[in-house]
Amino acid sequence: MKLKQTKIIFVKHLTPKSVVLGYFRPDFPRLSDEELLEEDTAFTITRGNEKIRCATVRNVVRTVAKIGSWGYCKHFKNKHKKEIHYWIAKKTNSTQVMELFAHEIAHAFGYSNEVTARNVGCIAGFAYENMKDVFDITS
Repeated sequence: MKLKQTKIIFVKHLTPKSVVLGYFRPDFPRLSDEELLEEDTAFTITRGNEKIRCATVRNVVRTVAKIGSWGYCKHFKNKHKKEIHYWIAKKTNSTQVMELFAHEIAHAFGYSNEVTARNVGCIAGFAYENMKDVFDITS
């Protein structure tokens, strides 16, 4: 995929509930928000080496709120148009933000495998941490 041809639109969500409901909404278009929150899911969130199994969409929201950042990449029929939806808590550090965006950008450029996208995010976070040391960047 040619990078220059891909247009990524970044969509900021103000709450963890908003970003999580946005992710699940296409699968359950007729449910109210409250009904959707009670839907069972086999969703797992991986944070570092920890895998967090979320039994309901409401559990996903709670887990995302605890983690402090989360996002997803929305693909369109036009393969060169993507949206990255994200929520970031004020407490979230810049390395976590770098990892999140690198992970979702990897998905936008065709890396659908979650392990691969996670590795890209980890590498970007590692590079950012080292860049901060080399260039005396604070935050």
